[in-house]
Amino acid sequence: MANRSLMRQVKILSTFLLLLAISLGCRPNASPRPGQPVTWKSTQSPIVDTRLGIAAHPPLGLDPRSTRRRGHDLDFMRDAGFRVLRVDFRWHQIEPKKGQFNFSRHDALFADAKKRGIELLPVLAYGNSWASAGSPAKEHNRPPDQPADFARFVSRVVSHYRGKIDRFEIWNEPNVGFRFWKPSLGGDPQGYARLLREAGQAAHRANPKAQIAFGGTFYPALSPVIPGTIDFTEGVYRADPGIGSAYDTFAFHPYRYPFLAPETRGWEGLPNPEPFEESLSKVRKVLKRNGDASKPIWITETGWHTARWSVPFPGVSENDQARYLVRNSLLALAHDVELLIWYTLHDGPNSSYWQEGAFGLITYDPNPDDGIPSRKKPAYHAHKTLSKVLAGTHFSREMTSQLGLPRGTRALRFDGPGGRQVTALWSHDKKRNGTRVQIPIPAHHTVTRQVKMTGSSTSLIPRRSVQGSQRYQVTATLSESPIYIESR
Repeated sequence: MANRSLMRQVKILSTFLLLLAISLGCRPNASPRPGQPVTWKSTQSPIVDTRLGIAAHPPLGLDPRSTRRRGHDLDFMRDAGFRVLRVDFRWHQIEPKKGQFNFSRHDALFADAKKRGIELLPVLAYGNSWASAGSPAKEHNRPPDQPADFARFVSRVVSHYRGKIDRFEIWNEPNVGFRFWKPSLGGDPQGYARLLREAGQAAHRANPKAQIAFGGTFYPALSPVIPGTIDFTEGVYRADPGIGSAYDTFAFHPYRYPFLAPETRGWEGLPNPEPFEESLSKVRKVLKRNGDASKPIWITETGWHTARWSVPFPGVSENDQARYLVRNSLLALAHDVELLIWYTLHDGPNSSYWQEGAFGLITYDPNPDDGIPSRKKPAYHAHKTLSKVLAGTHFSREMTSQLGLPRGTRALRFDGPGGRQVTALWSHDKKRNGTRVQIPIPAHHTVTRQVKMTGSSTSLIPRRSVQGSQRYQVTATLSESPIYIESR
């Protein structure tokens, strides 16, 4: 009894502290058993590099300073290997007065991104003071009184970018009501169902090729205040059992609270104790129960912050941020996540103790115009390496069991054109650091190398696995920092 009482107290305290952190501006914002074989549902799945994106807020101004800073941000994104930018297209900025639209700033962003080969994923949100009775003039996070008003805005945006942008997300974290669906605490599943129904239908009428995403929900449940992705989504389906016809893909935000490794199970009673793969599995089961198992999954935000003194959940080291980014990305790619978006590009001020300011891949720069570049964190370089090594490949198979690896380690193989093979390997249990593994290499491959997470590479010479055999292999040593064995 004492243990149960203690766990209840832990859960209540952690929920209260997390709500406090979120209200101060923090981000509230899974599958087969690890080691079991995983394969694509479709042989036509997109290649890895087209599936990697970042959520950021580059300047939208048209003045020279904003234009220059926007260009720098987009250059960083491209260099780090991101091909998709998830960005807010805020209703009140585009339609400040009913029927009066201004796309000039967003057109400039689109043009600058296109020059660099970056696709935009607009988040169509949030409210608009003229569309919500009782909304303060400068508050824009209340849903409209009439979803038809928002649907007309969606239709106009989708129509304006027809032939240029085909993917859109309807709202952001609608289950975090006190931030994004005011004045509720945990959002309104019925209200969001009505909004998504009208917005999705309007978007498809404006562009039949449009791919509309169920707005990314904050995953962990903070019961009874905030429903997590599972409960909120079930509520939307109860309100509108046929809602699947209004959207094409399902988005969610599987942050860890606390910020553990993606493979680690936390204490029961905390907001999100299960490993990433279990979270993803639960989401798929919800869609399956409601007849939408075929919907692609997008992760439109995820990340680990580095604010070591943040309360209530401290961040991770910069090296762990890099490791978790890569390992989480590899697992998501292995489990058919169609789009994977990291949050975010830049750290903000107070990044040592404020979690919202420490998710970035680049340290805070108090003066971006002084010519002194910001420091790129290890996670920046780790993502750049991942995108380069896996460019042009598809996930092929789980190799953990096939290679005879123990629990606490993983091996995932990706295949590319011309028979190119890349095997990503790591340990997620410190006890397994130093594990050595023999990786088979096709006899006709003439180039083999090992690439570290940092991007440094070493040429390898395959050895015959057995004297006189035509089978070849190389040896790798595992650690918590993933490595790639590439051969072609």
